[in-house]
Amino acid sequence: MSSQQALRQSFNEQSAYIPPHQALADTQALLTTAIKHYQTSSAPKLSTEQVEQLRNNACEVANQVLQIDPTSIEALNILARVALDRDDMKQAVSWANTAHAIDDKAASTWYTLGHIHLAQRHLIKAERAFIRCIELDPSIFRAHTSYAYTKLQQGQTVPAFQHYRKLANIQPKDAHVRAKLFECMRQLKADYDNTELATNICHYLQWDDVNHNDLATICASLLIHRYHLTDDDAVIDIAQLAQDPLLLLSLEKLIFSDPTIEKVFTPIREHLFLSELQQPVAAHRPLIMALAHQGYNNEFVYSISNAENQALASLNDELSKATRNDLFRQQHKLLLLAMYQPLQRVINKQVVESIDHKQWQPDIQPLLKKVLPRKHQQQEPLEQLGTITNAVSCAVKAQYEDNPYPRWLALEYHTPTTYAEALSKALPNFQAPKWIHENPLRILIAGCGTGRHALHVARYFRNVEVLAVDISTSSLEYAQAMAERYDLHNIEFLQADILDLHLLDRKFHIIECSGVLHHMEDPAAGAEQLRDLLEPEGLIKIGLYSEIARKEVVACRDLIKSEGLSTDETAIRKLRQQLLDAPDQAFEHILRSPDFFSMSGCRDLLFHVQEHRFTPTQLQQLSDTLGMSFLGFTQIPNPVRKTYNEQFPADNSMTNLANWETFEQDNPETFAAMYQFYLQMS
Repeated sequence: MSSQQALRQSFNEQSAYIPPHQALADTQALLTTAIKHYQTSSAPKLSTEQVEQLRNNACEVANQVLQIDPTSIEALNILARVALDRDDMKQAVSWANTAHAIDDKAASTWYTLGHIHLAQRHLIKAERAFIRCIELDPSIFRAHTSYAYTKLQQGQTVPAFQHYRKLANIQPKDAHVRAKLFECMRQLKADYDNTELATNICHYLQWDDVNHNDLATICASLLIHRYHLTDDDAVIDIAQLAQDPLLLLSLEKLIFSDPTIEKVFTPIREHLFLSELQQPVAAHRPLIMALAHQGYNNEFVYSISNAENQALASLNDELSKATRNDLFRQQHKLLLLAMYQPLQRVINKQVVESIDHKQWQPDIQPLLKKVLPRKHQQQEPLEQLGTITNAVSCAVKAQYEDNPYPRWLALEYHTPTTYAEALSKALPNFQAPKWIHENPLRILIAGCGTGRHALHVARYFRNVEVLAVDISTSSLEYAQAMAERYDLHNIEFLQADILDLHLLDRKFHIIECSGVLHHMEDPAAGAEQLRDLLEPEGLIKIGLYSEIARKEVVACRDLIKSEGLSTDETAIRKLRQQLLDAPDQAFEHILRSPDFFSMSGCRDLLFHVQEHRFTPTQLQQLSDTLGMSFLGFTQIPNPVRKTYNEQFPADNSMTNLANWETFEQDNPETFAAMYQFYLQMS
């Protein structure tokens, strides 16, 4: 007798006799109920209590099944998955191994084992488990998505992309597939003009609830190959461009962040503008509209020639005096102007608001609806705290009033989770405090800017109350509008300087402050204000610039200072053109930054009124000054993590900042984005 048969016999001998047909009917009905409870527990917008109640219900029904049939693979798998979701690894392994011993050819058990291996970061074992699951039952769609995810976690982006691409053809509305497909494409470039891929991407660019900007790099690479844009003698047919769906959709939906694309389309825009003012060509209209979309998206960051400036001055003068009837007659000129600047700077607001967008020509309606000033639903007035008096704070506020940052157009999908689960992934060796499961979890986003990250926290973490604070009214108004767009009610906004947050009459479990403290006069003083708002054992997540990683930026800031450049749009365009024209890729890291390709992003990247930079040693000094414990860096890629562990095997927690000082000297791009790390109250 095999071990599996013996186990089955042992279970059967221990259970009371139930007629086979009745037992089968009972278990099937119960299993259906248990599966429904478990699947529902992962639905978005559920509270932590609701999730836990559904998991309890699933476990209760699964245990009822086991009383009838102790060898039920499905019931054992449900118990294993719930234990895994609760981070009870020991119990999850026990249930899964029990199911596996009963039937090692059960596809669902291999699926469960795969996720256990994933949670343990045993990626090769996880991959093999999902492969085995698919071999046994190819119809389990989530096994395919999990296999692709495992490839992505291993850094095998191309195989993961190919798999997600196939899955998107099968279930194009699956939110997880969409999000991970876009995550893959964010890291990829095309090797040639792949027409099948281009067709797929045209389809993806029309999806909702995704961040189209993830496709900017791969779209640029396809277009560069298609039109041979890196060839000095390439001949570009504007009529062909105006009929290319990939180009038109890309210009409309995303912000191109590729120097080659900008260098080509800046003179194309100039040619179209100057020639179309004299003699409009109907066939060119789609390309003009697409370039107007791109201008709106990147805040009109492309350089403008003297000839364009002269023609723009004349056109501005003409359209500033336009009546309602004039605008109807001159929609083409309005379209040309929209390639260069916000129309609300020129067009009479009352005239535009008196026109129903449906009255415009059909092909221009989407663009004008997007870029023309129009009446908005009245927002809640922003609450203010304190009076901003610090000179540096006032200068920073002025910058972000003029150029709200960051520039973002959509909030991508993430699987709903709890902050506790996210924290365990970010800091695998950290023992979270007991309050991590409190409801609601109070989170402060200090320096939220235009709200992208704050909205992400409010939308995808269960049972959180978010207070998003920023110094800039313009940034907060954008964040407020986006919160309304995404129907978020667990977030509130407050205008304040971090230096005034001691006036808040409340405490927080978690504070996140990324990319903010290094723009204050005294970062440590700002950090102290935040620390004092924490509950006992509370956490602060901080993002700060790296001294080593910002070397090019420092050189560029020195250039700005030496040339006496101001921070207006003309100066920003002038510097950008210098960097684009610089020989030998002297500023290649800056030209790889997405921030370089929008007006607000470039100003934040290179022209900021205040900037401090840090080293790991200085991070340790900051932690000591605050009297807080350094818990570790987050967002460390697996290859970097592996290299660090090989170099410093004794530092299992990866929290020795002296080691990181040495590591960064040898690997200067490690923290090119920023240091992102957690501190905890002692």
